Amino acid sequence: ATVKVSEQRVKIMLANPVLFGLGESELKPFAIPILQQIAELLKNIPNAVLVEGHTDDRPITGGKFRSNWELSAARAFGVIRYFIEEENIKPERLSAVGYGEHRPLYPNDTEDNRAKNRRIEINIVRIP
Repeated sequence: ATVKVSEQRVKIMLANPVLFGLGESELKPFAIPILQQIAELLKNIPNAVLVEGHTDDRPITGGKFRSNWELSAARAFGVIRYFIEEENIKPERLSAVGYGEHRPLYPNDTEDNRAKNRRIEINIVRIP
């Protein structure tokens, strides 16, 4: 995980291969300990949390998702569902958004860069 701190938020970035299979929105079993640690932090603070899903620019072929946008939103919601159902975090604190391939961190010109663009970002919004 990578953590970035700004005046507006604390951002925790997680690589999708750690959390999800290729083209999937169900959490992998070894994603659970990572999300448990983040949930422990969230339980101790009142801040709002925005979970963002991101993909690379490779078109989706087959499967249950018609676009990267749908896949990224489903992954973000999967993280939120875990926080609510397994960690009892209040739903009113949580929001999910999918950006698909539209907010890459790196150009999608190499496999390594594509992998870096496939991610979940958990944003803990700072209270003014």
